[in-house]
Amino acid sequence: MTVVTQFAASASAGITVFTDRAAWEAAIGGNPNILVDFDGVTMDTSFLGTPFDAGPFVLLASPSSDEFQFIDAVPFEGGGQWAIDGTTYALCDVDLAAGGEVEMTLDTLVTAWAADFSKIDSGGLDLVLTHSDGGTTTVSVPSIPGIGFFGFVTSPPESIASITFVAHSGGEAFGMDNVTLSLGIPVPTVSEWGLVVMLLLMLTAGTMMLGRRRDVEAAA
Repeated sequence: MTVVTQFAASASAGITVFTDRAAWEAAIGGNPNILVDFDGVTMDTSFLGTPFDAGPFVLLASPSSDEFQFIDAVPFEGGGQWAIDGTTYALCDVDLAAGGEVEMTLDTLVTAWAADFSKIDSGGLDLVLTHSDGGTTTVSVPSIPGIGFFGFVTSPPESIASITFVAHSGGEAFGMDNVTLSLGIPVPTVSEWGLVVMLLLMLTAGTMMLGRRRDVEAAA
């Protein structure tokens, strides 16, 4: 586990990053998880300029990115050198100079995120986290020459709406699989807070009326 504290543009959100899945799962405790392993995709499906809906999130690579922007099913690209566990995975390619990037737009706000990666070279990979209020935090994925795990947890919990994958330097082709999400706690809207306040007032009024009734009965 590596602890890195970085700050969003709009909030002081600490980010703890992990390179071990068991430690990451322990850190999120009993929060509900969603796992996306792409195994239901049986043929290569591009997300280069065309959104790919994975269910809990949408993948979209910018048009300036290279051709390696697709869900890679058997038979694998390049003899399977980017495959992670022998099953379908996302093959991504980002290029800092060309402005190529991959964006993952989440359907539900999350407070923690993780995935298995392959072949992240010394150039490295950055994840730009966009918070629900529009602020951003950047975390760096360390070099993963073969296959490895990377995840983060926000502390205190901070809702993340999207993740953009960009090259730290140069260009970077990598595989990604077993994407795991830890759902954020929904924040009540103004109308929901109003309902909460109204219910509390009703409960208080009911308690007071019950107390007065008991006082009257006792006096009688």
